[in-house]
Amino acid sequence: MACRTKIKQNVERKVTNLSEPGLTMSLQNAQVLATDINMMYNHHVVAFNNVDNQVSRVINIPSELVDKYYDIEIKRNIISPNAPVSNKEVDKLNADLNSLNLTSDVINYLYTNSRSKSMGVSLNTYSKEVQKLIGNLQVDFTNQEIVEKIKCL
Repeated sequence: MACRTKIKQNVERKVTNLSEPGLTMSLQNAQVLATDINMMYNHHVVAFNNVDNQVSRVINIPSELVDKYYDIEIKRNIISPNAPVSNKEVDKLNADLNSLNLTSDVINYLYTNSRSKSMGVSLNTYSKEVQKLIGNLQVDFTNQEIVEKIKCL
């Protein structure tokens, strides 16, 4: 299931691993490494600087990068992880989900990619719990915030 929080954590972990050697390099070489990593992600995700005569690293994963990977993950997982996906299908499911119009396709998509399924929760129970959750959250959260919470179940 696509979850922006998990996507950000994964990208952060990968950038951390890729940039680790920079901590033992000269600042100039570490900055070259940062440039290479930033070019690889097409975003400014890591920088090295000098703090108390030691090379220090700053990692910052921009929300635009997380959104890009999130969209890719949604397209990859929609309906079935191996199914071909059309942009029209993705747009329809996203529109339904973002308006909290939980059609059977949306519920099946959420359930198929959830931790609840792997824990043995039935589709019917999952559907009821999602509906309850939405009812409880609508008072204090926007639709987008609710969708993010559902996707992380």
